[in-house]
Amino acid sequence: MNVVVVGFGCLFGLGACYGARETVRVHRIRNHGARAVGEVDHIRTDTDGDGDLQHHPVIRFALPDGRTVLAESATGMPGFCPLSPGEQVEVAYHPRRPELIVIPGFDGPANPWLYGCLTLFLAGFSALFLFAAFISL
Repeated sequence: MNVVVVGFGCLFGLGACYGARETVRVHRIRNHGARAVGEVDHIRTDTDGDGDLQHHPVIRFALPDGRTVLAESATGMPGFCPLSPGEQVEVAYHPRRPELIVIPGFDGPANPWLYGCLTLFLAGFSALFLFAAFISL
């Protein structure tokens, strides 16, 4: 059994587990989360692994009990950001953890198809590597 192949298989498997968790979380918040209207406080910009810009809107909104929440979108937007500070947006948030938000309409690149396909891709590579390692016994 080749330890390197098993290591890569496990690494891809962990990536698939993380991807599946994020896919389900974003999908649940988008489709079943509580809704509120908030205001874009600012846009946090950073780079991804390739050096491309990623924009993450930070939204301020009020909960039904009157508390104000400042939360960053669970998903980022590559390239340019169509939102600007002061703009009103609808947010979907997790009722028990309101800091977890999704901005419907903004998070197009993070749709379940993209996350789901990436998860299946990683899971397939994990299975391939682990199968190859155990076949060579």
